[in-house]
This record gives sequence, C-alpha cells and structure tokens, in this order.
Amino acid sequence: MQREVAQCSRAVSYDRAGHGWSDATSEPRTARQIAKELHALLNAAGVPGPYVLVGHSFGGYVVRAFADLYRHDVVGMVLVDSIHPAEWVNPTAEQLKVIHVGMRYAWIAAWLARLGLIRFCLARVARGSPRFAWVAASAFGASATSAVQRIAGEIRKLPATVLPNVRAFWSQPKSFLSLAQYVAGLPLSAMQTAASLSLGDLPLVVLSGDHHVPPYTDWRDLAQLSSQARQLLVADSGHWIHLDRPEIATQAIREVVAAARSTMLRNLPPQPHQMPNEFARTFLEQAKPPEAFRRRPRAPCITVSPVSPRMG
Repeated sequence: MQREVAQCSRAVSYDRAGHGWSDATSEPRTARQIAKELHALLNAAGVPGPYVLVGHSFGGYVVRAFADLYRHDVVGMVLVDSIHPAEWVNPTAEQLKVIHVGMRYAWIAAWLARLGLIRFCLARVARGSPRFAWVAASAFGASATSAVQRIAGEIRKLPATVLPNVRAFWSQPKSFLSLAQYVAGLPLSAMQTAASLSLGDLPLVVLSGDHHVPPYTDWRDLAQLSSQARQLLVADSGHWIHLDRPEIATQAIREVVAAARSTMLRNLPPQPHQMPNEFARTFLEQAKPPEAFRRRPRAPCITVSPVSPRMG
C-alpha cells in the first residue's frame, strides 16, 4: 500500500521503539511519549513537514497525540480502525484482567523467543505446517490459541516478500517485551487521547471495519473531531482494513492529501508582482491540481501502524 501512496506523495513509515528494526527503550509506551519520539525522528531524518498522518489501531492514539502536540505541523489525518479512547479510558474489571493476561502472555512469549521456540513455530507455519504452533499455543488456553490463529490469519494477508521480516521481528524477545509495555500503557494512552483538543477544520477521514459490536458500532464521534471530516464503514473488512481493503485505505489517504494541498494552495499569499502577468496566469493554471488529485505543495504522509514491518 505504501508504494501506491508514494505515487501521489512522499510516503514514510517507521518502526516504533521496540518493534521491527528499532531498538527498545525504557521510556513509557504512551501515546504522547511515542508522538514526541516520532517528531524527533522526523527532524533527525530530515523529513520536513507539514504532514498527513495515518494511524491504524493504537497508531490512532499516536497520530492524535502528535497533532495535539505539534498542530502546525499537521495538515491532514486518516484514522484506520483506530482504537476509540472510550474503550480503555475507564477500563472495567474484565478489561484490567485482559491487560494483565496480555502482559503475562507477552512475557512468556519473550522467554520462549529466547529459547528459539517462537522462531521454530513461525518457520513451521511458513512451510504450511502450523499444527505444532497450534499445539504450543493451546498450552496457554483457548483464548491464546484463538488470538494466535487470528493474528496468523492477518499475517498471511501480507505480501510474501515481507513475511521473512515479520518472522524475524517476532522471533525477537524485545518485540514481546515492548508489546507488554504498550498493553500496560493502554489506559493512560486512552486518557491522553481523550484529553486532546479538537482538530478544527483539519481534513480527516475515519475508516471503520464492519467487525465492531455495540456500543462501539460505527465510531461516528471520531469524525466529529474535525469540521472537515467524513467517516466510512468499510464492508468486508476486519480490524486490519489496510490488508482487507487496501484500495479503500489508499483512496482515503489520497483524498486527505488532496484536501490538504488544496487548503495550502488557497492560503498561499498572491505575489503577482514577481512575474509577468501572462507567466503568472500560466503558472497558476499549471499549479492548480484537478479536484480529485492535487499535486502541490507536497505533504509527506506518515504511516503509524502497530505492527511491523512497514505496511503503508
């Protein structure tokens, strides 16, 4: 999907600390802390703004925190089945249990990764022999087996060329230890996101999978974050919309990039004295993008996704 987006804008993705190629960190894994790290990374990498931010799942918390901290650097946003703050801001006893169990499984998985068992299981799955992996997962109960099978099903949707990287990343203990930190910080990240300011008239598209159950059926209130927003319920998609319906996610990004460029062009101060009238007219006509696709000025598109490797 990133290649498709790169045809209309500079597209940048990254691995959050502790995932993929990035080193682990002792800093808390909260939305605002991760947003600060992303801002520092963009500056260090020489990727100037303004930015259109794209966040999937927990990444929705991160891009909203980024926009709250660095509002003048952000000109658009796409939320891809973002976690809703209401889900975790006041966790129930059952949700606290889910957090505790999730952290425990992550720590156990990190220990198994050190022994090489995770790498062995992933290699077997890659060869089309998942039975051993399911047996190993079943030792931790039905919920663990279900979770592993669900994640494996999503991973199989990835391009074959990136699967070796996925296996390599999730064979490392740091990936599971970082995951435990993210899970532990969910309530605080939800509180930070719920307290973030309105996005004003920022171009925004909210994509929601059709897998949600009440009371979080449609996520329409996320589209109320901006006066220039629309919400789309994507049929035949689960939580990973960018894998189930990549064309929808790509089109949403292009739509927001076009809207951001349109706004930036309208806000450019007129400077006719700097060029002859005829040249000025020709230049402005050439620079004026069509309604569905605006090319200038370019706004880098930053993709924030909770899994590695880069998926756009």
